[in-house]
Amino acid sequence: MKSGGSKQNQEKLTFLADVKLGYRPDEVAFLLGSPQLFAEMVAAKWLKPVVNRHKLQLFDRGDISRAWVRILNGEEPPRRERK
Repeated sequence: MKSGGSKQNQEKLTFLADVKLGYRPDEVAFLLGSPQLFAEMVAAKWLKPVVNRHKLQLFDRGDISRAWVRILNGEEPPRRERK
């Protein structure tokens, strides 16, 4: 019995699973290179969670990219004091 290309479909789905669309706060801080910068971006509302549940908070990959472009264009979120 032939599965009609299901192996190709599985390979495509595996590839898509490797490309994350949502990131947890610690992952975003790692991507940006700074937990403080991440906290400042959230406080400035540059980044808002798209999923905000009891123990799950996810940030959209596109929002993270747009916030990074703002940094590249010379903008800075307001500074927050370190704790």
